[in-house]
Amino acid sequence: MPSGPAGGYLVLRGSAEHGSVSEPRPIAFPAMALPDGYELRAPTRDELQAVADVLVADELHDGGQVVLGADFIQGAWSRPDFDLTTDAWVAVDDAGAVVGYAQARRDEPTLVESWGVVDPADRGRGIGSSLFGRVEDRAVRLLDGHADGRFRHSINAGDRAAASMLQERGLGPIRHFWHMQMDLTGPVEAGPTPDGIEIAAVDAPGDLPVVHAILVDAFADGWGHDPEPFDRLSRRRRRGRGSILRCGSLRRKVSRRSAP
Repeated sequence: MPSGPAGGYLVLRGSAEHGSVSEPRPIAFPAMALPDGYELRAPTRDELQAVADVLVADELHDGGQVVLGADFIQGAWSRPDFDLTTDAWVAVDDAGAVVGYAQARRDEPTLVESWGVVDPADRGRGIGSSLFGRVEDRAVRLLDGHADGRFRHSINAGDRAAASMLQERGLGPIRHFWHMQMDLTGPVEAGPTPDGIEIAAVDAPGDLPVVHAILVDAFADGWGHDPEPFDRLSRRRRRGRGSILRCGSLRRKVSRRSAP
């Protein structure tokens, strides 16, 4: 029999509360029965936008703004170690519309990361519980043989029903991620440039490997940091599926002038 994850952790996005660390606790529970009129199956590549629409609906309902969206889904599906046929599931209604999504992947040899969303219009019907059953089962299989295996699941912290469901199954909050934004109502004074520094437009593609290396180094100590190699990111970028910063366009660079 596959061994289960040693600890379950709940990671909350955009919450108005601070997280607390949970001690590792065994989790094992049967998958919930799917409600009548719905089906769980692996997604197809053609359903990327439909999955993104569910994610966007979840974000707008609980947070009032879109932070992730289609690029986030595309990035997850483009990872070479991610198998869409075994690591992801969509919930579809009897009309074939995607109303829920979940995924699980091995982030480290002994760590499985997962997340899922359900369209707000279809919440409260057990769809999330059914999806999470698939996630937990996949985590067990991915961590088979690892007595020190760990399991983390991320949700939108505004979805209190999902948080309650996961906590009832032995998961506890360990970290919150915040989206911070400031609306600009007028021009911003850039201020003086530091001595010895020049700010100029990025010369693409020549500057991009250096910029990518700087960003990787800057976030190296970040929790859960998993940098994408530049060559793979560059291939996706040429296909219009990625950017160096992922969350915006790259407009400036910093370079150091030689001393006189």
